[in-house]
Amino acid sequence: MKHFLQETDIPADELDGVFSHAARLKQQRGRFGADVLRGQSWGLMFFKKSTRTRVSFHVGVAELGGTPITLNADDLQISRGETVADTARVLSRYLHGLVVRCFDHRLLEDFAVTGKIPIVNALSDFFAPLPDLRRYLHAGRTLE
Repeated sequence: MKHFLQETDIPADELDGVFSHAARLKQQRGRFGADVLRGQSWGLMFFKKSTRTRVSFHVGVAELGGTPITLNADDLQISRGETVADTARVLSRYLHGLVVRCFDHRLLEDFAVTGKIPIVNALSDFFAPLPDLRRYLHAGRTLE
């Protein structure tokens, strides 16, 4: 099981392949039968307000054949004192993966240690994958 908590979680020699595959999927939106996540339910947990991140992950999971489930942290027991470990164990019984947008990066690390599903960082105080991707592209890299 792979987590994506920070840029070093994807080896540098694999990044071009990941970005190229993502570019192909984006160019083919609506014209292909993506089923990479068919039969899977993915949680999208938000501790921070979001528009673009929330919509892009929701649409992305759906277009890859999965079912996105938005989880606002304020609506969950974790906001009432349930531990990250307990929440991770519960969500691992129901979900195939969890995308988290939060403040404290340690929260992501705790989910990754105690959960049994892949954890994807949508944004933390340590790493913001979407802006970092833009910097990668603006540094002269191409998505062919």
